[in-house]
Amino acid sequence: MAKVTAPLFSFSARGAIADALVYFPWKGIAAVRQYVIPANPKTAAQQTQRGYVDDANLLWHTEYWNTSDLAAWKTLAQYIGDVMSGFNAFMRRYLIVRGKPAAWKRLYGNITAGGAVGHIIYKVDGIDEATVVQVYYGLTPTALYANAALAFVAGFWILDVAGLVSGSKYYFRFTQPSEAVGPTGYTGIYSIVCP
Repeated sequence: MAKVTAPLFSFSARGAIADALVYFPWKGIAAVRQYVIPANPKTAAQQTQRGYVDDANLLWHTEYWNTSDLAAWKTLAQYIGDVMSGFNAFMRRYLIVRGKPAAWKRLYGNITAGGAVGHIIYKVDGIDEATVVQVYYGLTPTALYANAALAFVAGFWILDVAGLVSGSKYYFRFTQPSEAVGPTGYTGIYSIVCP
């Protein structure tokens, strides 16, 4: 790649010339490089990874996500450190899990303030009793250090954390842990004000 000044007798140029050179902006600099057709070997591993991307895309667009689920993925995206959307944050987590010898566990549901003062209840739909669901929580979305296991009650996973400060906003992230391969299910970062 070469840096150019006033390419093609202009102050900027973009695009290819006769499949020989490509002009493009790069970090605010006018640059030029040789035209190259990218390789696409279509290996088995590459096809498997593309299948995972297709699966994640289909899951995001066809499964039901309520507004709190979508907001949670968006909040997670803001704190990952890269510029991305909630969809991108979901895709990243999904592909991390599928890169292991594990199946994705979809965690979704809602958080409701309830129980007693200092308690919060989280209901996770669609997860069977044999699954373990872990929660990490804290007062900021970047410091979710406290953790607890959820209890399975009447068809829902219930988080009933005592000792929380009434009137404080808490943030939560849920995972489905696996001792063998690490987490196989994630949520975004939810928030709720404790009653």
